[in-house]
Amino acid sequence: MYTQIIYFLVVLFVFTTGGNSDKLLLGNKTAFFLTCGQFYLFHLICKYLYGRATKRVWAGLSIPSMAQHAIESLLNIVAIFFLVLLTYVVQVKRFINHFEIFRFSPTLTALVGLCFYFFYLVIMWRHTVRFHQRFAGSNVVSKDYVKQQFVLYAGLLVPWLFLSGISEILEHLLPFRMFQTETGEFILFAFGLVLFVTFGPSLMVKAWRCKPILAGERRAELEKFCKEQGFIVKDLLLWPLLGGKGLTAAVVGFLPRWRYILITPGLYHLLNDDELKAVLAHELGHIKLRHMPFYLLFFVAFSAMLYIYGDVGFLLLMKNSLFLQMVFDNGALSQTVLALVCSVPLLAFLIVYFRFVFGYFIRNCERQADLYSMRMIGNPWSLISAFKKISLASGNIEDLPSWHHYSIRQRIEFLKAAYYYPALGVSHDVSLRRAMVVFAVTFVLLAGGGILLKRSEWYKDQGLDVIIHMLAGEFKQKGVTTGEIYAMYGGYLLEKHRYGEAERVLERGLELYPENAEVLNNLAWLYVTAPEPYRSPEKAVALASKAVKLAPDKPYIWDALAEAYYITAQYEKALNAISRAVKLDSNPYYARQMQKILKALKKQ
Repeated sequence: MYTQIIYFLVVLFVFTTGGNSDKLLLGNKTAFFLTCGQFYLFHLICKYLYGRATKRVWAGLSIPSMAQHAIESLLNIVAIFFLVLLTYVVQVKRFINHFEIFRFSPTLTALVGLCFYFFYLVIMWRHTVRFHQRFAGSNVVSKDYVKQQFVLYAGLLVPWLFLSGISEILEHLLPFRMFQTETGEFILFAFGLVLFVTFGPSLMVKAWRCKPILAGERRAELEKFCKEQGFIVKDLLLWPLLGGKGLTAAVVGFLPRWRYILITPGLYHLLNDDELKAVLAHELGHIKLRHMPFYLLFFVAFSAMLYIYGDVGFLLLMKNSLFLQMVFDNGALSQTVLALVCSVPLLAFLIVYFRFVFGYFIRNCERQADLYSMRMIGNPWSLISAFKKISLASGNIEDLPSWHHYSIRQRIEFLKAAYYYPALGVSHDVSLRRAMVVFAVTFVLLAGGGILLKRSEWYKDQGLDVIIHMLAGEFKQKGVTTGEIYAMYGGYLLEKHRYGEAERVLERGLELYPENAEVLNNLAWLYVTAPEPYRSPEKAVALASKAVKLAPDKPYIWDALAEAYYITAQYEKALNAISRAVKLDSNPYYARQMQKILKALKKQ
């Protein structure tokens, strides 16, 4: 399940961030036929891989369960690769962008991407079930198998759908402007998270069609076991995974009154009472050791890091001239490459973060839960016996590799070693606790540092540089059609104290647009405020005087004229000019300027 969650995250990321350009690489007919063609190609790849695996199993070169696991992993990667092509090259979002509702709701757009991905999965599952029927002795028909898999995977999407949907609904229902700020978005996310923690588990078990374990002696024994250990759960449920033949158990929920223990019917009937209690103790260990809140923190930390540092990364990319050139290039190919350049680093971060960092923690949390079960029961033998039965019933998967669990053989060997050498288990607990603390502290420091960074002068300067680069790109790529662009560019250069460049840009703007008040005003302000050799108060007076005639309703232009008169000691004219600014705008700045001029008049 954990692997599938990562696949879902990648799919959601790819489809929501890519293919948004209005410039199309392919025509609609070509796009349609390529979409159909790559689905057929995926079918051929599935057919080839399972055909080759069948021959290897018959030849005794491969174990069916391990071959199926390897093929499914490979096909998921192939499916995501095809989805990337659909999103960035075929640009399938063109077919939904015409509908206003998809522009209104990113969640619905993401669901469309998931539908494409599920189409690949259905193709894969139809091939998988034939392989499964041949070597696992399964009599499940293709339609039922696909339905079972779909229900399982759809249940995994409940957390995302709940959080994303609730956040969107609240954002549109609440009219307060505060919720359109970063703080407001954080409040909405936190509120959605609280709602999910409370009600999400119930939605998940309903999506999976879980039913309570029937009342009887065995259920009573399990309830008694939970009560003796001081654990509160809302219910013990049978989880019909893979039509009830799956062999696993899980705990769902964070709060005692909204927490469920799930056991598949296959596992429930495979294990004896002692083995079932050992497995139940393992799941209770996740609760007691607070693994679930830590997993939640892990996902929240990922969202926070992406939110905080995503803008910083994009800002730095925008300072690259090649990247900026692609931004201003309206060609379809450039826009596609641009989207990929923006997406690949974030996608790499997502994969590394969950596959390796989260993988480390989840493997060791599973091992810690094994230790908890051993300590609760008093020995590891019941849990080891359960592992062996699961391995045998699943097709001898004792050595099946997994990024989120140690193999069954490794888990058994560690349990035996920890039983005979208790210090080994204690050492594991201490190491894991330290790693969790390091992760939490690192997250807090990075989040705090990122927030401070975004509020720093350095960050503001970087943003200003990006604006300058973008305006420069406008000059180079599109040409300038209005004097305001020159005025803006020169004004920002002036703010950066790049006086020579600012003067050159503004003088060029004045040459092309001699009647533009903004260009006149900014050049006048440069001559008033810049140091030598750029300072020229007399020129400033002439320019500002012309500017106020062209735009007499703009207070900042009167302020520039007042400053020019003030610098040239024409205080009465300065007072008249600043008085006009004060009448037009009650900004305290203009009042302070007036006080400065009045003080100079008194001294004179």
